[in-house]
Amino acid sequence: MVKTGSAGRVGSVIVDLKNFTVSEVLETKMEGFISKERRFLLLSNGKEELKIHLPEGMSYSVEGGKFAVKDQDEKSKEKASFYKAKRGTLVRLIRNAVLGLTKPFEIGLKIVGVGYKYFVEGTTLKFKLGYSHDVEVQVPKNITVKMNGASAFTLISSDNEALGHFASQLSRNLRKYNVYSGKGILIDGKIYAKKAVNKK
Repeated sequence: MVKTGSAGRVGSVIVDLKNFTVSEVLETKMEGFISKERRFLLLSNGKEELKIHLPEGMSYSVEGGKFAVKDQDEKSKEKASFYKAKRGTLVRLIRNAVLGLTKPFEIGLKIVGVGYKYFVEGTTLKFKLGYSHDVEVQVPKNITVKMNGASAFTLISSDNEALGHFASQLSRNLRKYNVYSGKGILIDGKIYAKKAVNKK
Protein backbone atom coordinates (compact mmCIF):
# COMPACT_ATOMS: atom_id res chain seq x y z
CA MET A 1 0.00 0.00 0.00
CA VAL A 2 1.33 3.44 -0.92
CA LYS A 3 0.05 6.74 0.43
CA THR A 4 1.07 10.08 -1.01
CA GLY A 5 0.53 13.58 0.26
CA SER A 6 1.82 17.11 -0.02
CA ALA A 7 2.14 20.27 2.02
CA GLY A 8 2.84 23.21 -0.25
CA ARG A 9 5.48 21.83 -2.57
CA VAL A 10 6.77 19.24 -0.11
CA GLY A 11 6.11 15.76 -1.48
CA SER A 12 5.92 12.64 0.65
CA VAL A 13 5.31 8.93 0.24
CA ILE A 14 4.55 6.29 2.86
CA VAL A 15 5.04 2.64 1.90
CA ASP A 16 3.50 -0.11 4.05
CA LEU A 17 6.07 -2.88 3.74
CA LYS A 18 3.79 -5.53 5.25
CA ASN A 19 0.68 -4.80 3.16
CA PHE A 20 2.12 -3.69 -0.14
CA THR A 21 0.13 -5.43 -2.81
CA VAL A 22 -0.94 -9.04 -3.42
CA SER A 23 -2.13 -11.52 -0.79
CA GLU A 24 1.24 -13.31 -0.79
CA VAL A 25 2.87 -10.18 0.61
CA LEU A 26 0.21 -9.87 3.31
CA GLU A 27 1.49 -13.11 4.81
CA THR A 28 5.14 -12.06 4.66
CA LYS A 29 6.94 -10.61 7.67
CA MET A 30 8.86 -7.86 5.93
CA GLU A 31 11.20 -5.61 7.86
CA GLY A 32 13.00 -2.45 6.80
CA PHE A 33 16.09 -0.75 8.16
CA ILE A 34 17.86 2.45 7.12
CA SER A 35 21.65 2.50 7.26
CA LYS A 36 23.38 4.82 9.72
CA GLU A 37 24.80 6.77 6.78
CA ARG A 38 21.23 6.97 5.43
CA ARG A 39 22.47 5.84 2.03
CA PHE A 40 20.33 2.77 1.57
CA LEU A 41 17.20 0.99 2.75
CA LEU A 42 17.74 -2.62 3.78
CA LEU A 43 14.74 -4.92 3.28
CA SER A 44 14.66 -8.37 4.85
CA ASN A 45 12.26 -11.31 4.92
CA GLY A 46 14.25 -13.04 7.66
CA LYS A 47 16.26 -15.18 5.23
CA GLU A 48 17.43 -12.79 2.53
CA GLU A 49 18.21 -9.09 2.29
CA LEU A 50 18.08 -6.50 -0.49
CA LYS A 51 19.64 -3.03 -0.47
CA ILE A 52 17.97 -0.05 -2.13
CA HIS A 53 19.92 3.14 -2.69
CA LEU A 54 18.35 6.25 -1.16
CA PRO A 55 18.70 9.45 -3.25
CA GLU A 56 20.13 12.55 -1.58
CA GLY A 57 17.97 15.56 -0.79
CA MET A 58 15.20 13.62 0.95
CA SER A 59 14.46 12.51 4.50
CA TYR A 60 13.57 8.91 5.35
CA SER A 61 12.18 6.92 8.25
CA VAL A 62 11.02 3.37 9.00
CA GLU A 63 8.58 2.77 11.83
CA GLY A 64 5.98 0.06 12.46
CA GLY A 65 6.74 -1.66 9.17
CA LYS A 66 6.19 1.55 7.18
CA PHE A 67 8.80 3.37 5.14
CA ALA A 68 8.32 7.12 4.71
CA VAL A 69 10.12 9.49 2.33
CA LYS A 70 9.81 13.25 2.24
CA ASP A 71 11.64 15.63 -0.06
CA GLN A 72 12.91 19.14 0.60
CA ASP A 73 10.59 22.13 0.53
CA GLU A 74 11.28 23.34 -2.97
CA LYS A 75 9.39 26.31 -4.37
CA SER A 76 10.36 25.79 -8.00
CA LYS A 77 8.19 23.59 -10.18
CA GLU A 78 11.29 22.06 -11.75
CA LYS A 79 12.64 20.85 -8.39
CA ALA A 80 9.22 19.65 -7.27
CA SER A 81 8.90 17.62 -10.49
CA PHE A 82 12.42 16.26 -10.02
CA TYR A 83 11.71 14.98 -6.51
CA LYS A 84 8.35 13.56 -7.58
CA ALA A 85 10.12 11.46 -10.21
CA LYS A 86 12.70 10.34 -7.64
CA ARG A 87 9.96 9.28 -5.23
CA GLY A 88 8.17 7.36 -7.97
CA THR A 89 11.34 5.47 -8.91
CA LEU A 90 12.07 4.69 -5.27
CA VAL A 91 8.57 3.31 -4.70
CA ARG A 92 8.92 1.10 -7.80
CA LEU A 93 12.24 -0.27 -6.53
CA ILE A 94 10.77 -0.96 -3.08
CA ARG A 95 7.75 -2.66 -4.62
CA ASN A 96 9.95 -4.95 -6.72
CA ALA A 97 12.12 -5.72 -3.70
CA VAL A 98 9.13 -6.64 -1.52
CA LEU A 99 7.65 -8.82 -4.28
CA GLY A 100 11.02 -10.44 -4.98
CA LEU A 101 11.60 -11.27 -1.32
CA THR A 102 8.10 -12.77 -1.22
CA LYS A 103 8.33 -14.74 -4.45
CA PRO A 104 11.57 -14.59 -6.52
CA PHE A 105 11.43 -13.29 -10.09
CA GLU A 106 12.16 -15.61 -13.01
CA ILE A 107 13.43 -15.08 -16.56
CA GLY A 108 13.61 -17.92 -19.07
CA LEU A 109 16.23 -18.13 -21.83
CA LYS A 110 16.46 -20.40 -24.86
CA ILE A 111 19.49 -21.29 -26.96
CA VAL A 112 18.64 -21.78 -30.63
CA GLY A 113 21.11 -23.22 -33.13
CA VAL A 114 22.48 -26.56 -34.31
CA GLY A 115 24.96 -27.80 -31.73
CA TYR A 116 24.26 -24.88 -29.40
CA LYS A 117 23.92 -25.92 -25.74
CA TYR A 118 24.99 -25.08 -22.23
CA PHE A 119 26.27 -26.70 -19.03
CA VAL A 120 26.21 -25.70 -15.38
CA GLU A 121 29.31 -26.38 -13.29
CA GLY A 122 28.95 -25.02 -9.78
CA THR A 123 28.40 -21.28 -10.19
CA THR A 124 29.65 -21.21 -13.78
CA LEU A 125 27.60 -21.34 -16.97
CA LYS A 126 29.40 -22.87 -19.96
CA PHE A 127 28.08 -22.38 -23.48
CA LYS A 128 28.76 -24.00 -26.85
CA LEU A 129 27.65 -21.36 -29.34
CA GLY A 130 29.45 -22.19 -32.55
CA TYR A 131 32.76 -20.62 -31.58
CA SER A 132 36.08 -22.47 -31.61
CA HIS A 133 35.99 -22.41 -27.82
CA ASP A 134 33.47 -22.71 -24.99
CA VAL A 135 32.21 -19.50 -23.40
CA GLU A 136 32.21 -19.36 -19.60
CA VAL A 137 30.18 -16.94 -17.48
CA GLN A 138 30.20 -16.62 -13.71
CA VAL A 139 26.69 -16.54 -12.24
CA PRO A 140 26.16 -13.74 -9.66
CA LYS A 141 25.71 -14.88 -6.05
CA ASN A 142 22.14 -13.59 -5.87
CA ILE A 143 21.01 -15.52 -8.97
CA THR A 144 20.33 -19.25 -9.33
CA VAL A 145 20.03 -21.28 -12.53
CA LYS A 146 17.31 -23.87 -13.12
CA MET A 147 18.05 -26.24 -16.00
CA ASN A 148 15.21 -26.96 -18.45
CA GLY A 149 16.98 -29.30 -20.84
CA ALA A 150 20.08 -28.86 -22.99
CA SER A 151 18.91 -25.66 -24.68
CA ALA A 152 16.77 -23.82 -22.12
CA PHE A 153 17.20 -22.58 -18.57
CA THR A 154 15.59 -20.23 -16.06
CA LEU A 155 17.31 -17.52 -14.04
CA ILE A 156 15.83 -16.95 -10.56
CA SER A 157 16.46 -14.09 -8.13
CA SER A 158 14.79 -11.79 -5.60
CA ASP A 159 16.65 -8.86 -7.17
CA ASN A 160 14.66 -7.95 -10.27
CA GLU A 161 17.19 -5.41 -11.56
CA ALA A 162 20.19 -7.73 -11.19
CA LEU A 163 18.20 -10.54 -12.81
CA GLY A 164 17.21 -8.46 -15.83
CA HIS A 165 20.73 -7.12 -16.26
CA PHE A 166 22.31 -10.59 -16.20
CA ALA A 167 19.75 -12.07 -18.60
CA SER A 168 20.26 -9.17 -21.02
CA GLN A 169 24.03 -9.53 -20.72
CA LEU A 170 23.86 -13.21 -21.68
CA SER A 171 21.53 -12.54 -24.61
CA ARG A 172 23.45 -9.56 -26.02
CA ASN A 173 27.09 -10.39 -25.36
CA LEU A 174 27.38 -14.15 -25.91
CA ARG A 175 25.41 -14.79 -29.09
CA LYS A 176 22.84 -12.15 -29.88
CA TYR A 177 19.73 -13.65 -31.45
CA ASN A 178 19.61 -13.17 -35.21
CA VAL A 179 16.03 -13.03 -36.49
CA TYR A 180 17.17 -13.87 -40.03
CA SER A 181 19.27 -16.96 -39.26
CA GLY A 182 17.15 -17.97 -36.28
CA LYS A 183 20.23 -18.54 -34.11
CA GLY A 184 21.29 -17.13 -30.78
CA ILE A 185 20.08 -16.72 -27.19
CA LEU A 186 16.48 -15.59 -26.71
CA ILE A 187 14.78 -14.16 -23.65
CA ASP A 188 11.29 -15.58 -23.11
CA GLY A 189 8.56 -13.03 -23.74
CA LYS A 190 10.80 -10.63 -25.65
CA ILE A 191 9.72 -9.68 -29.17
CA TYR A 192 12.42 -9.92 -31.83
CA ALA A 193 11.28 -8.03 -34.91
CA LYS A 194 12.88 -7.91 -38.33
CA LYS A 195 13.91 -4.49 -39.59
CA ALA A 196 11.78 -3.04 -42.32
CA VAL A 197 13.43 -2.93 -45.74
CA ASN A 198 12.93 0.24 -47.78
CA LYS A 199 11.90 -0.67 -51.29
CA LYS A 200 12.70 1.87 -53.97
